[in-house]
Amino acid sequence: MSTSDSRQTENLVAYLDGELNDDDASRVEETLTEQALIRQEVEKLTRVWELLDLLPEGKASATFTERTLFAVQTQLGKGEGEDADTRPIDTMRSSHWKRRLRRIALRTAAFLGLLIVASAGFNGAFRRDTAPMDQLLNDLPVIERLDQYREVGDLEFLKALNNSGLLNGNASADNSTSE
Repeated sequence: MSTSDSRQTENLVAYLDGELNDDDASRVEETLTEQALIRQEVEKLTRVWELLDLLPEGKASATFTERTLFAVQTQLGKGEGEDADTRPIDTMRSSHWKRRLRRIALRTAAFLGLLIVASAGFNGAFRRDTAPMDQLLNDLPVIERLDQYREVGDLEFLKALNNSGLLNGNASADNSTSE
């Protein structure tokens, strides 16, 4: 491939990526209308990009950054001594551990704070004054028969009934002897 062919391919790629200015883009469009070979080249490039989109994305390993920095430092630091080669990597490792330790400490503090709030809420919910609940439990037999008590009408009737002795069982014994 000649220099002009590689330059033309670069222009076509830049045109397809939308990286050309208006003048260069219009020149490429004129060339596309005039030359069938160039149009075929653009179609090939388009198909290549479509096929590239179908490939799975590559992922770098967890140690990629560390190895790359080490390689760069080795190349740049030749002749400066061994300390210069390993200093950035050691700094990166220590800062990594500091960040990790900070994250762990933050999560631990958040967990302990949540635990304190939960225990305070639990204790607050179950250590309330139980007097109203105890009173309701004492009044439960009355509450269960409330409909019957409403049929009585007023309190004077109940007092008269109590005074008559019908409610304490003596009246039934008196009634049986009088008959």
